[in-house]
Amino acid sequence: MPVRLGAPPSKAHTLGFAASPRFRVALQQEAKLAQQILVAPDPSKGRSIRQSLAEVVFRNKPFFDYVFQNELYNTEGIVKVFDRNAANIGNGAPYRLADGGGALAEIVFPAGAVMIKSDWLSRASALTMGLRDDPQNPYVKMSITTPVLDDNGLVLGPGEYWLVAIHFSSKDIPNWVWTTFEHVNNPGRCDYVGCNDSYGYASPDKVAAGQAGNYTRPHETCDNLPLASWVLDVGETYPGGERQPGLQAVFAALRIGTADNPTLVPQPTDRAWLSYRLKGSQVDFTDPTGRPTHLGNSVTEAGFVTTSSCMTCHARAGTNAAGTVPLPLGVFENGLTESGYLPSSNGVPIADWYHQSGQPPALRVLQTDFAWGFLLANSTHAPAAALSVSAPGNGLFPSARDRVLGR
Repeated sequence: MPVRLGAPPSKAHTLGFAASPRFRVALQQEAKLAQQILVAPDPSKGRSIRQSLAEVVFRNKPFFDYVFQNELYNTEGIVKVFDRNAANIGNGAPYRLADGGGALAEIVFPAGAVMIKSDWLSRASALTMGLRDDPQNPYVKMSITTPVLDDNGLVLGPGEYWLVAIHFSSKDIPNWVWTTFEHVNNPGRCDYVGCNDSYGYASPDKVAAGQAGNYTRPHETCDNLPLASWVLDVGETYPGGERQPGLQAVFAALRIGTADNPTLVPQPTDRAWLSYRLKGSQVDFTDPTGRPTHLGNSVTEAGFVTTSSCMTCHARAGTNAAGTVPLPLGVFENGLTESGYLPSSNGVPIADWYHQSGQPPALRVLQTDFAWGFLLANSTHAPAAALSVSAPGNGLFPSARDRVLGR
């Protein structure tokens, strides 16, 4: 892939994992610059923040139990599910497989499954990038004692970290419910697409009488040209809005945000939880008129917020006969966003992504129920060297990118 097609993303959103030396050099150069840059190409600074994050992902017990009990924590277990479905298409259609005899028919998590992706920025990096721990809106803080090997190969050392963004996915409906939150003072929090919260906090905008108060519009400014136009004014902070009675009652009942927390261990009572705002939520690929729905965080999706769709992105998580690595389907499409980065997929998934037409048809990709985490599944037959970090002696697990590139 030509390097200038778009700058390679990082963190959870990895792309083609091309193994060419030229591409690896580009990744190394970007990682080096990420440590030095203060202002990102995206004026919101979101890309700089994103490339300096320590990303911590949590899965609840129903999620974990399903993976463990069905042996989906290794490549062989995942491929077995693909092989059973591929064989059934050839000789069992039009009937679908049924679970039985310890054999999983398809990967579908139970209704109680939850995934939580949290993004932490070191205090030193935050201060360098101009973020401040506002006494009125403090950050939830955590002491990270284990070094984190980042997707770009950066080692994020132990120390104090601030929670800048958090994303929840819950299997309440078949295609999951997707919600993303940000610290209220994140620069550019509502840039490009705005913020949408119909429950927790009222819009700080001057909404006319009779209009809904759930949407916060992006900042705009006049370009002051002879034929003047209003254009986006990015990179600034947004007011948080007034907390609604329903959310206030929930917080009070659970004692959330009722006390100052002097420790670096997050507590439910920490007043800092009141500093976070819903960016938006997503429950379908399109709206009732067929327009693709979008959801993107100014940090985790920095550079491609205008094209981001959590549902479509995660619908492309899958496996083929070789497993999940290299990715059968990537997150991104060829092209450029307004910021010059690769655009992500959005809208309704395309059937040809998963099945090949023919007589009989063939299974190309089996969905892993919207969970990208399966790309970290190890092979039970992999040699020990394949699971070690390229830099010996540091005691760290390999990153996703290292595993995919075979480093």
